Amino acid sequence: MVYIGQSSDLAKRITQHIVGKDWWESVIILTTSNNRFNHADIDYLESVLIEKAFKLNSLDCNNKNKGNNPKISKFQHVSLDQFLEEAFFLMELIGITVFSEKKKSVRNKGLISTLDINTKLTIGKRAKSDALTYLSEQGIKLGKKVSYAIKSSDKDEFWINPRTSLLHIDWDIVLNDNAKQELIVMHIPADSLSLNSASSPGLVVRNDKEELIDLNISSVTFHDRKSDIDFSRYIIHKVRY
Repeated sequence: MVYIGQSSDLAKRITQHIVGKDWWESVIILTTSNNRFNHADIDYLESVLIEKAFKLNSLDCNNKNKGNNPKISKFQHVSLDQFLEEAFFLMELIGITVFSEKKKSVRNKGLISTLDINTKLTIGKRAKSDALTYLSEQGIKLGKKVSYAIKSSDKDEFWINPRTSLLHIDWDIVLNDNAKQELIVMHIPADSLSLNSASSPGLVVRNDKEELIDLNISSVTFHDRKSDIDFSRYIIHKVRY
């Protein structure tokens, strides 16, 4: 994912979009040290990146439009193009080639490889894949269906939206408490949990997407705050990193 904006509000915007979701691996932040981007600048940069994403067909783009119509001066046009040129260069330098028109001779290995696993897990870079790799290296084998969540930055909980179909198969959950630097591994046997119904209490689904379970697992008690189901009984490993 790519986020553009002023550094003062980026952390809040990113948190609102990605906490508890497992469909992302990496976040690229484009900003400046003096917060000089205004709304028109951001609109222009966004439109260029969207156009490039469609042209190269190298990544998914959530914004199917071309962004807001940018209204910038000729001077700003040149300045922002220079900013993007430098940004593309730096991204290629650290192994991010999704915006590169050059054909890749080797498989892109992702973000900065010099970061140790503790740092990457703590700051969330490629968090799910790194967490699963780390657990595997510790001899912990997980099933094919694994849900993953990082502890919320402003609440003592893990927010996760697994599919309801997972209830009928053996299912693993990995929770990353990056404050404690600990991975909590849960194993949910098939059909050991059910959905809430008129006849019996159970897990709650999202109001807007009934195929997704709405889990808010406390990082203290491991109770789901939506259904009050105790998930602590499913914990099989706690691994520090």
